[in-house]
Amino acid sequence: MTNKEVIKDGIHEYYYKNEYSHQLRWRGNYKDGLKDGLVEIFHWEKGQLIRRENWKQGREDGVWEEFNKETGQLTNRGHFVDGKQQDSEWFNETGQLEIRGHFKDDEQDGLWEYFDENGQLAYQGTFKNGKEDGLWEGYYENGQLLYTGNMKNGEAEGLFEWFHENGQLQRRGKHKNGKLNGLWEYFDRDGNLTETIEFKDGLKKR
Repeated sequence: MTNKEVIKDGIHEYYYKNEYSHQLRWRGNYKDGLKDGLVEIFHWEKGQLIRRENWKQGREDGVWEEFNKETGQLTNRGHFVDGKQQDSEWFNETGQLEIRGHFKDDEQDGLWEYFDENGQLAYQGTFKNGKEDGLWEGYYENGQLLYTGNMKNGEAEGLFEWFHENGQLQRRGKHKNGKLNGLWEYFDRDGNLTETIEFKDGLKKR
């Protein structure tokens, strides 16, 4: 006679072992042997919630959140559909948003935004197949444009422009395969051309 395999169904709980055997480690719901619904994971020492997951028929689906084990502060939040991550947000120790972006086939894709400690947008740009590709821009703390340029397959490509904090152009030139290439122009805070340098493969031409 053989024992039938037990198919998990409903709420299940698991505890840590040895001296922390009183501490809940994992709690979640099963349906027909697969994770389905809410799953919560707790810290071994303090019992603090450190991760909250959502599942559907054994696949990640819905909101996932991670928390600081000491403070309980939210550190990361993402969304999944049918087992694949769609987007994610990261937060600093004060709860301020630090990074926000999208995924496609588990790689960075589309718009990604990066914020300073005050919540001000510091720079942003697009990804394709996990690499920087497309327009990227950086900003001063006051929101003024710091730089703008294009990336291709993870490297700077084409025209880049940098600006003084007063909005005047500071320097302008092109990149090729991630290296400075061609004529670069440099300007003072009043917009006057102060210097020109010719580059090839990232090196100054003599």
